[in-house]
Amino acid sequence: MTDLLKKYAGRSEHGLTDRINKFDKDTSYPSTLRDNLLQYGREIGDFAAHTQEDDQANIVDVGPAEAEWTLDLVERLFEYFIISPARDAEIKAKMDKKIQAIPTRKPLRKDPGK
Repeated sequence: MTDLLKKYAGRSEHGLTDRINKFDKDTSYPSTLRDNLLQYGREIGDFAAHTQEDDQANIVDVGPAEAEWTLDLVERLFEYFIISPARDAEIKAKMDKKIQAIPTRKPLRKDPGK
């Protein structure tokens, strides 16, 4: 998550917690990604990396459900930052070619193909 937030969301804060906090506050991103999802993902990572005990000194494990949810969260971030923009660019480029082939049509963008 740290690298995704750095490279694609422009978050340059030193630690993951700071990056997540800043990302959560940035309303230019969809609320479906911001609504504390990354905070929960960070907590799950902390539970998995560092032994956590409840008030009875029982170890609180991260189970399959949390692991699955974390993978889903990372997949959603990849979809938003990488896959969707690439797919959109491909569709736009194909449509630009079709539009350019028709003399009576004007390009939708000033610089078609980009």
